[in-house]
Amino acid sequence: MNTEVMTALLSQRQNILSRWSVLTVGDAPEREVLVAYTEIYNALLLILANGRSAEQDERLAGSMESFSAVWLQCGYSQTEVLNVFFRLRDVLVTVLERTVEDKRVLIDQVTALQKLIDHIVISYFEVLIRFRERTIVMQQAEIGSMSLPIMKLWDGVLSLSIIGALDHDRMATILASLLHAMEETHYPIVIADISALSEIDGAIAYDLVKVSKAIALMGGVFIVSGVGPYLARSVVNQGIDISSIITKSTLSGALRSAFGMLGQTVKKTSF
Repeated sequence: MNTEVMTALLSQRQNILSRWSVLTVGDAPEREVLVAYTEIYNALLLILANGRSAEQDERLAGSMESFSAVWLQCGYSQTEVLNVFFRLRDVLVTVLERTVEDKRVLIDQVTALQKLIDHIVISYFEVLIRFRERTIVMQQAEIGSMSLPIMKLWDGVLSLSIIGALDHDRMATILASLLHAMEETHYPIVIADISALSEIDGAIAYDLVKVSKAIALMGGVFIVSGVGPYLARSVVNQGIDISSIITKSTLSGALRSAFGMLGQTVKKTSF
């Protein structure tokens, strides 16, 4: 940008920001919106004055983070967000038209401005993608923790029903949750029911063995229930060795084993 244009953009900063906010959010914008707009405009001025660089792009990305948070919280669609940038372009073009008299220079300046607006839009969508990726990761973690309810099945016995797909990260979460529950309750026996799983691969079997060893190191016993015929065949056909784990076909069978380890007996009573 030439000196004349930069002087106009700097001197009319407040007017430009006010006009931009009026065109997009009305006469009474939220303070957060004005802050986000100001950050973007300042980043734009720096790029216009000094050219693009890694430092300037990083600053712009930071401004986009603030902008994205504000607009996503307000529930605006992607089309509405794009219109925000287009309105900024319209306001800036109006300033250029009033400042630059030479038509050829005006065309050059508007073209440069349009390229910068395109860059801002791309930067916004890159931030949006990262934001959504982080959201998905947090949601998956939350769902994972919600699907791992550890219950006090009996005095001295903890129970966990494993539902959904298993991977190394989720197994690590299961191990941490179980060890924490054992430490809090001082319960020595843990029963993990896997009847809802359709298959177990070598990696998951190895993680189950690690869970068993970790629980043993804390003086506890790990019992896996719900190993039905299909799961048993799957484990055998893959040549997976889980012989170090106590397995039972049903939860009731696992509980009977736990009673035996605790020196307790269960008797039927007639009513």
